[in-house]
Amino acid sequence: ELTKFRYDVILQVGNEIAPTQEVSWLDWQTQKLTLPDIHNLLVKTKPEIFALRSVSNARLQAENNILERLADSATNKVETVGNLLEELSKLHSNGIDPEDLWSLSHELPYSIHINWSNSSVDGYYDMVAYRNLTDEFKPAVFLFEETVGLKPWQEYANNPLQEKFIRKLVPQLRSFLKEKLPDYMVPSALVILEKLPLTSNGKVDRRALPAPESKRELEEGYVAPNTPTEEKLVAIWADILGLENI
Repeated sequence: ELTKFRYDVILQVGNEIAPTQEVSWLDWQTQKLTLPDIHNLLVKTKPEIFALRSVSNARLQAENNILERLADSATNKVETVGNLLEELSKLHSNGIDPEDLWSLSHELPYSIHINWSNSSVDGYYDMVAYRNLTDEFKPAVFLFEETVGLKPWQEYANNPLQEKFIRKLVPQLRSFLKEKLPDYMVPSALVILEKLPLTSNGKVDRRALPAPESKRELEEGYVAPNTPTEEKLVAIWADILGLENI
């Protein structure tokens, strides 16, 4: 957290600042330039401004791989954290550490400016290299290229107590329904969602609704079996009832 997820912030006061130059951007996702490639390109072509967009951030490569793997866990289940880490250790990182790009300014007559990419949510960044830059406060063109729309604040944080809240809420809902409805009308499963999936017509997309989990609705934390006998009994009842956390 202290080395990978800290950011510089620039507050713009007054009117919008227009880019000082028109820049032709190269797309790193297409070009796949390595650090030596960028170094050689700057040395041989000597551009006044060199701009590279959507560079994969080597600092966050492991975190992005974990997120992708967990998102795909529905089809490729991960048994343990150890298995996940072993699998990820075999992946090759093709990104570039921003520090390595900044180091080019020590070898070449370029001032390197780096900013998060507006075109990606995966921690990619944009890089602009100015040749023989004299005004150190000259704005980098990508800083003011476009305005990024803000998402609802809920998108930028999580709720660490959500699981505990759900454990309390579901039994309360079930008790309430039992008081108001006959037994045959009480749902067999209650699933908590952040929001209902909708179709393009604004109706509930029933096909996108998740299947109920085969877990018991617990008001308190689950206590696992402690002895071989308890484990055997739990396995028997779990198989009969089709439930987990017996």
